[in-house]
Amino acid sequence: MIAYFIYSSVSLALLLFVYRVFLEKEKRFTFNRVFLLWSLVFSLLIPMIPVGLAPLEMPWSAFFSSGETVSVPNYQNIEDLRLDSEVPDTVIENNSASISRETLFKIAFILYVSISALLLIRLIRIIRRIQLTINGNRTRFIRGCKVVLLTENVIPHTFLNTIFLNRRQFESGKIPDEVINHEFTHVRQRHSLDILFVEFLKAIFWFNPLLYFYKNAIALNHEYLADEAVLSKGTNIKDYQRMLLKIMEGNSIHSLASTFNFSLTKRRLQMMTQSKTNVKFLIKVGMIVPLFAGLSLMLGCEPASNETSPDIDTSDKLSIEILEDNSLLVNENRMTLDELDSLLSEMPESPGLVRMKVSPDAKFGVVTDVQGILREHEAFIINYSSNESDDSSELTLPPAPPEPQAPIETQNLMRILMNSDGRLLMNEEPAELNEVKENIKQFLDNSSTDPREAVISIKTIPDTPYDQYLDLLNEVRGAYYELRNEAAQDQFGMAYSNLEENSSERETIKEMYPGKLSVVPPETGNQEFKSSDEVQNLRSVMEKAREERSQAYNEFVNLNYQKISKEKLQNSYSELREISKRSHDAAVAYYQAIGKTAPPPPPIPPKPAKLQNQ
Repeated sequence: MIAYFIYSSVSLALLLFVYRVFLEKEKRFTFNRVFLLWSLVFSLLIPMIPVGLAPLEMPWSAFFSSGETVSVPNYQNIEDLRLDSEVPDTVIENNSASISRETLFKIAFILYVSISALLLIRLIRIIRRIQLTINGNRTRFIRGCKVVLLTENVIPHTFLNTIFLNRRQFESGKIPDEVINHEFTHVRQRHSLDILFVEFLKAIFWFNPLLYFYKNAIALNHEYLADEAVLSKGTNIKDYQRMLLKIMEGNSIHSLASTFNFSLTKRRLQMMTQSKTNVKFLIKVGMIVPLFAGLSLMLGCEPASNETSPDIDTSDKLSIEILEDNSLLVNENRMTLDELDSLLSEMPESPGLVRMKVSPDAKFGVVTDVQGILREHEAFIINYSSNESDDSSELTLPPAPPEPQAPIETQNLMRILMNSDGRLLMNEEPAELNEVKENIKQFLDNSSTDPREAVISIKTIPDTPYDQYLDLLNEVRGAYYELRNEAAQDQFGMAYSNLEENSSERETIKEMYPGKLSVVPPETGNQEFKSSDEVQNLRSVMEKAREERSQAYNEFVNLNYQKISKEKLQNSYSELREISKRSHDAAVAYYQAIGKTAPPPPPIPPKPAKLQNQ
């Protein structure tokens, strides 16, 4: 929608500039009238007509949707999980930003519609007031036109087929025939329709100041046309100009009228004496034609391609099946990842919907590889299903992620690691799949955890079976489902699932347990997670080695280097280095078992000067 306003404004501005510089001074008023009106219509329609080069796709529905490009959060609510958010598990930006953007758009849209409605109502009221003025005053018909005689001191003006004159001046014969002829021209050439058209556009596009300039240019050109019609009947130019200068007092009763003394400037007086230039005008017209053609190509939306290839399915849907041997069937044809990439590159436009069917035995890394290719080609809408179930869900694949955000507090982050065997680590502790739900509930109910800010981070490896990953997701969803039901039962006396959709009660529970999930992309290599007993043994070994290292360090730094022999000092220093190495090896073994990188070893004292020469 923003692109539409930009393109239409560019066209309006360029065409108004052309009119001001090249056409306004030409005594071709009928052509100028057509040019100004066509410029309005052309500029408002061209961004939607598929004749251009600009890559702008603009269906009518885009005018009433936020449409704008939307930034993807680093985690998403558990109900609308995107299967590969490609974000680190240390970010905290929540999805309230997207909600606030949607809310702001709705507020802006309501504000826009409200102002447009008020301006349209104002326009209707002005027309209604004109009609009441006509009905409440004496009228006459002169040359087929209705003339309304007003008691107010008004300047002669016209609206549609009605001329408004001061009654006293008319009956006393003080209104010259030239004035009447001037107003008859406005009626005969239907100038009021031009003004009504511009006023309607101003009500719809009230924020575009260019329309106000167009109205002024169109109204002034109307006066040029009326002046030309009066002078064509043989009226002396000097006499007519003096008459215009005399009739300066008075006002029209409304803003829609064509007023006799509108913009009575030196330019309007000069136009009466200016002669027509045929050759110069034809050259300018010849320049205008390619101008419209160029604007059409630059600002028109991109036309759909008519070229098709027999080997490419150019429909807006694509079917991808990941088999149990991790091979791909794309539209029932076997393909590699590179061939899928090539196919999408050759398609004239990104598929509107991708139907993806995944075997439970497929590796999760293959799924994310396919998603990465789809993302590169802007195929974001995916309908997922499993070979073992007829159920499917349509999900939106996020675009490339934003820059990493600040890390969250440790107590609000639950890290879940899963290897190819389905073994799990939850915050560095081994766990079974059937323990996930209870562990998450305990984590969220912990006094140090804020469930509104809590993030569940899931990390796998490429060889993780897809069905095991889905089972893990179901356990995570189940934990939030039970917590929400318990909270709804406590506060409202009914289960969360029974609360009315979009109700304040349901939103209250969702705010308590929003269910933020971050799915970290798989890393190459397997994680050989240990059993709980094995992890505990490794931790004990690491802690014992650290105690031994601390004791050896303290004993060494307390030695009296001057009194001890070089041999004993050398043995103590070598022993400290060996104990420090064993301590670091024990730490590495433990941290590898829990899927983390070991911290660097603590420094050891420098070699004493007494041993430097050895």
